[in-house]
Amino acid sequence: MKKLIFLAVVVLLIAAGVLYHTPREIRQELQGAIYSEQKNFERASKVVLTGKEYPNLLGKPVIKGTLSIDEQFIYPVTLKFDGSMYSYTMTEWGEDKSPITTANITASRDLTRFSIYLQDINEHYGLSDAWVTAPPVLRGE
Repeated sequence: MKKLIFLAVVVLLIAAGVLYHTPREIRQELQGAIYSEQKNFERASKVVLTGKEYPNLLGKPVIKGTLSIDEQFIYPVTLKFDGSMYSYTMTEWGEDKSPITTANITASRDLTRFSIYLQDINEHYGLSDAWVTAPPVLRGE
């Protein structure tokens, strides 16, 4: 009888571990805005994150997927949770071999708030300090 109980406990622990480590599908779509103080620029935007959240029993969860801004700027991302928020930084190497930040993405734990810097948006709109926020932040905040 003790062997049967022990076996049942082991099977339950293994099942719980497998279920815990099963990735969770993510699809978050939020209305946002692109802002720039430089030219008093403001434009409505849509932020979409799709992918999978991978839990980690011994560490922090990771989201691997795709981030889309207005269905025009699409990037593969790996958002890592640091204990309070998810974040991801994309860099490229400049001609002088120095790193250049081309994207900086932060998201709340529940994925209801995003703050996104994309060099591509700055280049597209002729700006230098544009940020995407979702949901939109009202002027003056």
